[in-house]
Amino acid sequence: MEDAPFRPELYSRLKFGCDEAAREMGHQMADAFFEKNASTILNGRCLMIPSPFNFVPNAANVMTMHLLDRLNNHIVDAKGNHVEYATVPRKISYMDDYGLLSGEERKSLIAGDRFYFNSQHFESRCLLFVDRGSPDSSSRPI
Repeated sequence: MEDAPFRPELYSRLKFGCDEAAREMGHQMADAFFEKNASTILNGRCLMIPSPFNFVPNAANVMTMHLLDRLNNHIVDAKGNHVEYATVPRKISYMDDYGLLSGEERKSLIAGDRFYFNSQHFESRCLLFVDRGSPDSSSRPI
């Protein structure tokens, strides 16, 4: 956790539904993403897609809304094309409390999920997928 790209206590608050934490993390991600990728997204047609959910938006979705708002503020200031929002409809194959499962149990359950894409809507666009990951994940955002 010493080299985590976020404050662990902020991540914990995000996971428990804190909108303030979602905003702070979303804004940090938007600022870093814009700084590193402005030339790619300013003139492109981009869609931002949060982690799929069924009925209640998850932490990654709430954070994505703040990330998208902040990123579009940067893009508008730079006179670029705004990033649009899209969702991925999901049919889940389980009813367990996902948050209480181990990583291996989650992977096993997700393998049975079905996701739907409107390929015409996504065609010729830069797709920006956002998921919160896990604090022990080896992947890094941005």
